Amino acid sequence: MAELAPLPLTFEDVAIYFSEQEWQHLQTWQKMLYKHVMKTNYETLVSLDGDLSKPELILWIEHGREPFKSWEETQKLDSIMHSSAEAHFDPVTEQKLLGEY
Repeated sequence: MAELAPLPLTFEDVAIYFSEQEWQHLQTWQKMLYKHVMKTNYETLVSLDGDLSKPELILWIEHGREPFKSWEETQKLDSIMHSSAEAHFDPVTEQKLLGEY
């Protein structure tokens, strides 16, 4: 069986961002879980690619800042994530990943 070429994966591919309003509605335990999951995701990616720079979200968490984005930043990020997803998962790549070729 042929091995599939690895797809580039970035922190932005696995990060979840909240708006300030969404963040304020989370309970304390949910905020703690979120921070833990985001740090774990980053640490996992670093273990796979040691040359990964530290994302701003992780710096915010490490410095005790509230990790939410303003509406404008969220819109910009949504646009970037949408184009990133298109670049990583074109129909041919999806077919290869799903073994449908």
